[in-house]
Amino acid sequence: MSDARRSFRRVLVIGPGRHCRGGITAVINNYSRTAYWTAFGCTHFSSASEGSALFKAVYALYRYLVFLLTILFSRPTAISLHTASGVSFRRKFLYLVAARVLGIPVILHIHPAEFIRFYSSGSPLRQWLIRFSGAISERVVFLSDGQKRDFEGIFPANKLEVVSNPVDVQAFGLWRDNWRMESQRILFMGWLVREKGIYDLVDAIPHVLGEFPDASFVFAGPKNADELRKRIIETGLDHSASVAGWVEGEDRIRLLRTSRVLILPSYTEGVPNVILEAMASRLPVITTPVGGIPSVVQDGVSCIFIQPRDVAGMAAAICRLLRNQQECEWLAENAYREVCRRYALDVVSEQLCRIYGAIDPARNSGRQSGHDDEGL
Repeated sequence: MSDARRSFRRVLVIGPGRHCRGGITAVINNYSRTAYWTAFGCTHFSSASEGSALFKAVYALYRYLVFLLTILFSRPTAISLHTASGVSFRRKFLYLVAARVLGIPVILHIHPAEFIRFYSSGSPLRQWLIRFSGAISERVVFLSDGQKRDFEGIFPANKLEVVSNPVDVQAFGLWRDNWRMESQRILFMGWLVREKGIYDLVDAIPHVLGEFPDASFVFAGPKNADELRKRIIETGLDHSASVAGWVEGEDRIRLLRTSRVLILPSYTEGVPNVILEAMASRLPVITTPVGGIPSVVQDGVSCIFIQPRDVAGMAAAICRLLRNQQECEWLAENAYREVCRRYALDVVSEQLCRIYGAIDPARNSGRQSGHDDEGL
């Protein structure tokens, strides 16, 4: 390791609590498993939590006050700031400004693909705040080349970087003797919201059952589970479809390793963690060519693309894979090779080390901290 990296004592990684549900949490949890996390003395700082609206507001204020005390008295060498759009951006903007007032370099990680829409549809004030955020950040990191291109001309070109979400390939390579492959199970995994195409998938189920009456559909994810269950019951599909709610850990791996197909018919996406997890699990994927997805998988090579809201096309793609085990294996093997080459923890770790290693450690000082402590 270079002298610069040795003297780079501490990075404060700011994002949702480590047990919150969502893509940013998954990314930070995967970062914590990489060599980058240890090499740069990363410490996680929780800026948000789950709960009622009142609890979230009080918690966010409390954590911001703790953050101010932290950077005043222990001064991290740099801050890794992870944001979504909406309230998340407004909250993280306050963190960014406070850090820069104290001269602490900030690397801003922008996660959602729709962040460009958040910018373009915003008021002049919102647009100025976003541009200002890019101007005062050391680097701005996106998940895909497409997201980066969206902000060329908005943020300084020399600050733009692309680092995709990582996936722990080894973890999803687990296999248990008592796990049985469900040869006709279709898995959806993600937020249970309309924008993920879940109700289009419900509409496609009868078409699939016409050819494969024993096919089963599992919806796994947080948000609106009761509403989705009600829709499934109302359409008389509760014998073939179930809502598992949020799954994590070994249960998540088991679902990915024992299903026949993953389907993610979203209207908008960044780089979905679940697609990377399916690739690592050798689970063939049907999805839409939106957001950062085309930068990860190729139609007919490592996935099958369908268009958003195309119920007939969705049903046809599912039936195509249910009747063709050889194509499933072809897509899955190609996807597995690609995820190992581009998205494994060690690959993403090298990219992060390059970006954070370019910050001059002489610009700030901090003490070494290797603890993963979100309770600062």
